[in-house]
Order: sequence, then structure tokens, then C-alpha cells
Amino acid sequence: EGTKQADGTTSYRYDEITYYLPKSLKTVIIPNTDMDAILYGSFSDCRYIERIEITGNVRYVRDYAFYNCDRLVDIYAQEEKNADGEMVPVIGLPNTIEEIGNYAFAESIKLPYMPLPNNLKKIGKHAFENLELIEELIMPIGVVEIGENMLRGAKSIQTLTTTFIGDKYKEPTIEVL
Repeated sequence: EGTKQADGTTSYRYDEITYYLPKSLKTVIIPNTDMDAILYGSFSDCRYIERIEITGNVRYVRDYAFYNCDRLVDIYAQEEKNADGEMVPVIGLPNTIEEIGNYAFAESIKLPYMPLPNNLKKIGKHAFENLELIEELIMPIGVVEIGENMLRGAKSIQTLTTTFIGDKYKEPTIEVL
């Protein structure tokens, strides 16, 4: 967990390293690296983040990773070639992601969409809580676990497409108000 500082930054201690994140941070870029996880609470309460770019080999978005990033409006994964051979941006999380933790994007209320990666297997409880603008969510076929109240408070949700054939679920999976 992070420690709030008087100057508005949050300090985190990981093993023997302490690092600081300014609350005014607007863009998070996670480049092609061997990093496989965005750790617990990494960008939690960075309320000015508007854009996330993940182009590396990240497999796990841990609990509270982007919790309460309430100005987040854009997630960008990478560029791929389209039918014409042109490089175009891919909107959403990269296909390397297998797990989205509890409350990972909760309270990111300005996020209008959440394209889920094809390799996704698990979505934690309250993962997308209070995404008030999201209208549609499409579950990839490989999802085998959905946490409780995944979309709680998603007041604009109109369509949830799922081929969920998983072996675990917790009641209630989705709460619509």
C-alpha cells in the first residue's frame, strides 16, 4: 500500500525500493518490457490520469491498480497492421493480460469503454465498479471466473455479451441498479 505524502505524492515501498507518484500524473506508459504485472495499487488515487498505454508483456493487472483514476478516458494497447497493412492503434488492454484484479478499474467513472483482451481468464470482484459511462461489455470466450459485483454501479450498461462457460462464479455476479 502507498503512503500519502504532504506534497500530494504517494510513496510505495517494494522490497528495498521506495518510489513516488505525483498526483498530477496524466499519462501512464508501460513500454515493451519483461514486467508481467501492474502491482497492487500502483496508480490508485492518481486522479488526473487520462490515458494508459500498455505495450509490454503484462499478464496481470493486480487489485486496485487503477482504482479511483476518475479522469481516465483512454486505454491504448499497441499498434497492429490493419487489412491495408497500415499500423493502427488497438484500443483496450493488450491480449497478454490474463487476469484483472479486484477493484482494478473501479471508480474510473469517465472510462466510456472497456475492450477486454482475448486471453483474459479471470475478472476480480468489483473490477469495473462505477464505470458510469460504459454501455457495452463483451466477455472473451476464455473467461473462467467472474468476481462478484463486477459491474456494480455501471448505470449506463445496456449490453453484456458473454459465452461464459467457466467453473466458478460468485453471487451476485452482476448487479444492475
